[in-house]
Amino acid sequence: MEPEFTSGDEDSEADELTVSPEDRVDDEGFTRRDHIKICISFGGLSMLLHSFFSVVVSGSQDILGGTYIPTTSILASHVATMVIVTSFLPWYMQRIPYFWRTLIVFASMACGTLLLITVHSVYVKILGVSLNALAHGLGEISFLALSAFYGRFSITSFAAGSGAGILLGPIYYTGTVNSLQSKANNSAGLGSLPDIT
Repeated sequence: MEPEFTSGDEDSEADELTVSPEDRVDDEGFTRRDHIKICISFGGLSMLLHSFFSVVVSGSQDILGGTYIPTTSILASHVATMVIVTSFLPWYMQRIPYFWRTLIVFASMACGTLLLITVHSVYVKILGVSLNALAHGLGEISFLALSAFYGRFSITSFAAGSGAGILLGPIYYTGTVNSLQSKANNSAGLGSLPDIT
């Protein structure tokens, strides 16, 4: 009787059966746990970036309240900054490490938001809108470039987070403004007035 020659695949098939579903590696080299981490990180980052943008656009009427400056100036300052950042910065991005890019995104988003909240000058608030746009543009091109290392799932998560951020930003802004107005009405004694209808 002649000996049987095998390719040795039996051992590898037995090893595959003992691997848990969370630890199986897909064709891109990621496990299920990796995909969950990628989804949370890329989706969360893009949701933060786009929700700040949509909150600024939703609050543009309140930012310019009491002035004769048209509301479209908020959108124009944001879009102009975004166009400049996304048009010229990719040529120089390779020289800036991701740590510094992320730090610039965080610092400009924080400074822009603080300017919008604390300063009463409209022109400084428009500068705050431009700082938020700088963070939005730099964050978007940096994290989309980073997604090249994390497979197709990272781009899908980034797109889903973008849509969620654009949807949740105005809802958050409207809810916050309405709750603050109702608290102000209640504290002024207007909430205790009877309904006259």
